[in-house]
Amino acid sequence: MKKIDFNRKNHTYSENTHFYGRIWSVVSVVMMMVFPIAAGAIFDAWPTAQAIGIGITGILIYWAAGAVEFISYTPLLGATSVYLGFVTGNLSNLKVPCALSCLDAENVKASTDEGDIIATVSTAVSSIVTILVIIFGVILIAATPLAELLAKPAAQKAADYLLPALFGALAVVYISRNPKIAFPPVILMVVLCIAIPKIEGVISILVPFVAIFTVGVARIMYKKGWLDDKKQKAAPVAIDEGENASAITEATSDDENKENDID
Repeated sequence: MKKIDFNRKNHTYSENTHFYGRIWSVVSVVMMMVFPIAAGAIFDAWPTAQAIGIGITGILIYWAAGAVEFISYTPLLGATSVYLGFVTGNLSNLKVPCALSCLDAENVKASTDEGDIIATVSTAVSSIVTILVIIFGVILIAATPLAELLAKPAAQKAADYLLPALFGALAVVYISRNPKIAFPPVILMVVLCIAIPKIEGVISILVPFVAIFTVGVARIMYKKGWLDDKKQKAAPVAIDEGENASAITEATSDDENKENDID
């Protein structure tokens, strides 16, 4: 059996990330299981095998979504942030937008040590803020008539637009960077959601397929020369530089001829 080395000073950042990430992931899973087991033991209320089977069947789709999110979000957030994000949850609604906004604000690329650290800090801060907001909300619900206000149909209708507003604001930023590449997947998903309304329930599973579709479309556009705006804009500059170089060469030749005439 391989001996576990707990002296991590001579190990790299990536090695320490996975070492501690695996330990705390196991600890978190154990802590999550403690409460239902303890409640079942204290109140002698154990679920039947049939109830467990129904529950497992109902969450199979979330297992697939979890696997897809792991593949999709790891390159964006980095290993450390993924360990933390999957334990605290709410990745697509909160952690990923927060991390991407911080990476964009600092102009740092993902999948680098700097990007990993920034994404980890942003994920941790968003988790802490979420907990504080929940605590504050529980206090308000207990001390004020906020629960009755939130139960009204108008408030529930407004809550349905919170996530679209959040992701819409983020989409504008990323689409504006390269609209030629961004519009094909957006159009594809809009068409799918209109044609198959129930597809919204498995939208997370479609992320890698849409990513592959986007890469394919971008490659076709590149091969067709539809993404060469920078080259076209740079061409006049190159011509101007060539003309300036010719003018400088001609001026130098004239000066040399004048000097020869004087001699």
